[in-house]
Amino acid sequence: MCDLLNDIGEKLSIYDRIYVFSKHTEEFERVFVKIAALETFEKEIWVYSCNKIQYPEGLLYRRISVKEAEDLLQYYFMYEFSDKFYAVCYTHTYGSLFHYMNVGLLTMEEAAESLLY
Repeated sequence: MCDLLNDIGEKLSIYDRIYVFSKHTEEFERVFVKIAALETFEKEIWVYSCNKIQYPEGLLYRRISVKEAEDLLQYYFMYEFSDKFYAVCYTHTYGSLFHYMNVGLLTMEEAAESLLY
């Protein structure tokens, strides 16, 4: 875990946005990757993912285990102040993107695109 914690600290100093995709977010992550690959935006992004999603060339990511993803999610509150660290996971909170998708306020594409801006 220490290696991963050092890695995320380094990535936060280099990239504008760091995303951690947890388990059970595969479908959403596929849409996110598709949109991120097509979009031209000025922000440099890095992704940690425990899902078996194919990433196109040009999107930077590191495949991690489910346990490592869970560990990184525990550090979310330590880094959220930076406005660079984004945890993408299903929660039972009413203000989450997944809740907005479930009740029909956002499409999956709109929710995925909103993470980039």
